[in-house]
Amino acid sequence: DENPIRGVDPTIWRKNFFYKDGEFKELDFELSYESVINNWGEVLSGHNVYKLNNTLNIGFSGYDMNNKGEVIGERFLYRDGELIDINGIYMAYSINDKSQVVGYLIQDHHYGFLWENGITIRIDDLWKAFDINNNGTIVGQYKYSGGNVYPGVWKNGEAIKLPIPGSADAIND
Repeated sequence: DENPIRGVDPTIWRKNFFYKDGEFKELDFELSYESVINNWGEVLSGHNVYKLNNTLNIGFSGYDMNNKGEVIGERFLYRDGELIDINGIYMAYSINDKSQVVGYLIQDHHYGFLWENGITIRIDDLWKAFDINNNGTIVGQYKYSGGNVYPGVWKNGEAIKLPIPGSADAIND
């Protein structure tokens, strides 16, 4: 089996296509450029999860989707037809295949977080957490006094500040 591919035909504004296992299908709905596709060919775009044969409105703006079809965004998790409010979370950005969620929360200032099975772990070393891979490694950004922002990696409870300005927003397995 080939990996599913989602793309946009540049000759026709916002005309989308889906390609998997030698089949090319024109999609009759509009996707944003910020869409996510999982290994099963499900496409997340805004409030909708698109499958080849149906569309599901999840009721909130999704940011990421794992290979189980779970969607995370804002402060909600969509799992098995249920919308779960992740209490105390300000913004959830990413979910891995172990259903671990990362993002940031605001208490007295921003903190990155890891949410798993209803338990929120505050990551003091990261100002914001943007992505988590299936090994549990988290990337995001540090912010120091004076407004300087640096990319950061958090793995096994240890934080690493990368020595260049900017932000780390994606990591693979």
